[in-house]
Amino acid sequence: MSSFPSIRKTLLHTWGAESLWLLRLQGESPMTWKWMDYEGSLVELKAEILGNNSNCNLFLEQKNEDFFNSLLSYQTLDGTHYTTPVSGVIQHCMNHSTFHRGQIVTMLRQLGFTKLIATDLIAFLR
Repeated sequence: MSSFPSIRKTLLHTWGAESLWLLRLQGESPMTWKWMDYEGSLVELKAEILGNNSNCNLFLEQKNEDFFNSLLSYQTLDGTHYTTPVSGVIQHCMNHSTFHRGQIVTMLRQLGFTKLIATDLIAFLR
């Protein structure tokens, strides 16, 4: 069983969470999940995901070591305030995405897809 009932909803959730955390890293505290109301096509969603990934990379590439060692103060969707190390937020985002990519691969295999690319970090690093 996956966290969400479909590949689309899993993709939407992952994109929404990554978008939310990028905004928080940029100093904002959004009060809504943008994925909840998204009605675009899968092609449009792919463009949104890739665009958010690019924006995140550009943002982080411009930061120095002090940023990664700093604390992030933010507000969750329910209004609760937290302060978390930036490095921990980034690690959370990576773990969160990895978890849901694994679910998507499992759902694709259950649908009969057999020729899937490797999603392990080591495959990317090679």
